[in-house]
Amino acid sequence: MRSETGKIKMAGRSALFLAIAIFTYTAIAGAASVTTILAKKKGKVEVKLPGGDWKDAQAGMKLEEGAALRTSIGAEAFIKWGNGDVIKISSLSEVKLSKLQESGKVRNNEVSLLKGRTFARVNKLESDKSTFTIRTPTAIAGVRGTGFDSSFTPDQGAQFSVLSGSIEVEAEGVVVEVQEGMMSQVNIGEPPMPPEPAPPVVIETLRSDDTQASEVSAAPELPETTEKAEPEKPEQTEASEQTEASEQDEATAQDEVIERTVDTVDDDVEQVIQNDIEQTGVEEGMREAGTLIINIE
Repeated sequence: MRSETGKIKMAGRSALFLAIAIFTYTAIAGAASVTTILAKKKGKVEVKLPGGDWKDAQAGMKLEEGAALRTSIGAEAFIKWGNGDVIKISSLSEVKLSKLQESGKVRNNEVSLLKGRTFARVNKLESDKSTFTIRTPTAIAGVRGTGFDSSFTPDQGAQFSVLSGSIEVEAEGVVVEVQEGMMSQVNIGEPPMPPEPAPPVVIETLRSDDTQASEVSAAPELPETTEKAEPEKPEQTEASEQTEASEQDEATAQDEVIERTVDTVDDDVEQVIQNDIEQTGVEEGMREAGTLIINIE
């Protein structure tokens, strides 16, 4: 009897473990990687794909989980998700797409801001299980549909400013909510500071960023870029080669005439200046020389 009971218990445990394994596999298999694109760029922007090296980024290229972007001075880039979410990467910044996962209406995205500044325009999340976070070395900001700014520097820590909606900022086990028009500073090794009103200049910058991000979100996707081969140059005939050589000789002759003319004018100017100096004195000669030079130019 005990033997039969033991067999039943073992069978029940095996069935339970099998059910858990099937559920876990289904959950993992159902979470697909999200593909984003570099929708727009200005200036020098570099990309580092998983397992690769830094190289020049091209507008329209696809960015998968693990990809990193960095911008040079004066450069900026816009990353766009399929649902219209957009992140603007400002000058001298570096970000990494740490997590891009999607399963049905559940979307889990995490962008790591390693240095510099970003502006995120995130649509309202469709599921309570969805997340969109910006992670800096000192803090994490979670959103549920908002437009906000994040910045990080090693000496000043992180700062978050909200244009619309709200975000939750977490650091050192402390969570603070930052509402519209407010900002919070997070120093290295410290919890978030209490939110305070963002200065007008910050709000104006956020509005400008939001306008740009909105335009990128509404714009149609660019076709994926491919490297183009340089067009072949047409073969030159003997006649065309002679014509080209004749044109080069003519241009060289013209350059020589111009150079001799300039040298002659310079010699004349120097002689006039010398004569003026000898006749009227240094001060008067320099005055006349200046007038003569201006007239010649």
